[in-house]
Amino acid sequence: MPEIEIRSAMPPDSETVLEMWLALQQLADELPPQNFGAPQPAAMREQLSRQLDATLDSDIAQVLVAELDNRLVATLAVYLSAKPGYQLEKCGVFYSLWVEPGLRRLNIGRRLVAEGHRWLKEQGACSAQVGWHCANQQANRFWQACGFQPYETIAGRTL
Repeated sequence: MPEIEIRSAMPPDSETVLEMWLALQQLADELPPQNFGAPQPAAMREQLSRQLDATLDSDIAQVLVAELDNRLVATLAVYLSAKPGYQLEKCGVFYSLWVEPGLRRLNIGRRLVAEGHRWLKEQGACSAQVGWHCANQQANRFWQACGFQPYETIAGRTL
């Protein structure tokens, strides 16, 4: 089993993490289209870059990375969402999980999720949620194996 280090991303990791997020977007583009139109590739890079910079610079978000032999091989972003008036006011949101295809099934994703849970608990979160495309069976199996259960369906249509 290779020695994988899980840590918080740092600004020098930005370009590599951005490439992972773009690879994740390419996978999403292969799934049945959403009803919001396909993102423009140039605009997607800029949008993800801004999102990554904001997440790295945030006190209520965390970008985690997995490192193998001084090379980033996986990432997961975690955001702390406040929902005043709800029974569980602080909720974590997981997004942008990417593990290099050749390294999947080595529990790297699960380790990132476990570290995300640990960080969220430190922030006072009582629950966590994640979303995935309904046609992505691999994501469906992974997130349910991590204990997440679907609780609603969101549907859309073009007008």
